Amino acid sequence: VVRGSPPYVPAQADMVHCLGWGDGVVRRILFTFIAVPILIYVGWLAFQPASHDQTAIIGGYLSEDGQLFVFSQAADNCLRFVSEDGEAARLCRNRADEYIGATYLDGQGPENVRATFSSSSVSLSWDSGRTLSGARSAIEMTDAVFASGGVELFGQLLAPKTESDLNLAVIVQGSSRRSAVLRLREQHFLAARGVAAFVYDKRGTGRSLGDYTQDFDLLASDAAAALQTAQALLSDRGAASGFVGLSQGGWVAPLAAQGADADFVVIGYGLAVSPAEEERAQITESIAAAGFDDAAVSLAGDLADETVALAGADFASSTERYEGIKRAASSQGILDSLPDDSITGQIAAYPVGAVRWLWRFYDVDTSWFHDAGSIIEDLKIPQLWLIGLRDQEAPPGRTLEVLRATQQTNPSLHVATFKTAGHGMIERPEGRDHPRERYAERYIPTLVEFVKSQ
Repeated sequence: VVRGSPPYVPAQADMVHCLGWGDGVVRRILFTFIAVPILIYVGWLAFQPASHDQTAIIGGYLSEDGQLFVFSQAADNCLRFVSEDGEAARLCRNRADEYIGATYLDGQGPENVRATFSSSSVSLSWDSGRTLSGARSAIEMTDAVFASGGVELFGQLLAPKTESDLNLAVIVQGSSRRSAVLRLREQHFLAARGVAAFVYDKRGTGRSLGDYTQDFDLLASDAAAALQTAQALLSDRGAASGFVGLSQGGWVAPLAAQGADADFVVIGYGLAVSPAEEERAQITESIAAAGFDDAAVSLAGDLADETVALAGADFASSTERYEGIKRAASSQGILDSLPDDSITGQIAAYPVGAVRWLWRFYDVDTSWFHDAGSIIEDLKIPQLWLIGLRDQEAPPGRTLEVLRATQQTNPSLHVATFKTAGHGMIERPEGRDHPRERYAERYIPTLVEFVKSQ
């Protein structure tokens, strides 16, 4: 999903030269406001766990009774635990080299969790007395650097240790600027269940070079290069191969499959409409949910359309219509209810003149008017779409209409809906403001079963 916010550039001032070092009062002020905080910070660092390489413990683990669970990287030197059925927790490392945390994806759940890692296994315990132990999955991990569009990208192949032929899934990440190799979980679940998975950091993220972009044509070229790289790494062990596109990757993966030797495509919580249509849907649904009448909802949709039109023109076109709609929306209190993660909400928070000047730093060449529906219709290989019916970031209504229509001419297109899942296949049983509790229970098994069956 397209996200972003204008950069904040702090003002600079050299107060030391303004005041001079000779004044004793100034020296005391500088010591109080500069040296003391530095000393406090250094002292705080001394009591923090030392940074360490988490790659040795990130991955899939299998218990003796066949339960599969994965650890991936979260923010702040922490780990995210996810089981195959969607249970989740967040754990952070302490000085005893243990990881402690709590249930739910954000670690805000009611039950504490502790994990202790050895060289090839992990033991977990919950406050309730439940325990779980698992051995590291028997997976071969092969790092790869490959070229695409003039830059070098970093990827990793995860392959089960077997002589049998393997289906291959290349995972195309969403709009996150973090490393897909470290952050995503799908590749570990796939590999532990007998599928080769290739995951790569898209350009401008993780260990890949280049500038971050949301140019879908360029990203599709990168995905096609990733598929070729993974196929070469598997050599004669490869069987069916295709893409798993997540969120924004749902636009990129079908486009990549058009020009690549792909046998299937899986889309997780993606869209079959353009980013421009997504933006309008997100805005209108949010304003309607805030209790505004139909006229206000329509006005908010017009504001979204004008915002995207300006963004698509790099803010080089006239802003007169946009500013008129924005004033009308402001007078009705609509601006205060715009979603913070929408470009409409972010742009509306600033004077349009400031946005026009800042756009050179903000623009990432988003393919706002990407014709997703036509590409999906032309793609005759098997497709699986995994859709959360409570997705408010990528509202699924129009996408489901497009997919149902496409199924009339392509019976190999399959749709799996998850009644209580939002974006990312995350379930919030008690509503949008509830802590992100878990993943949809059948999400991972459905994904794995489809890829294995090709």
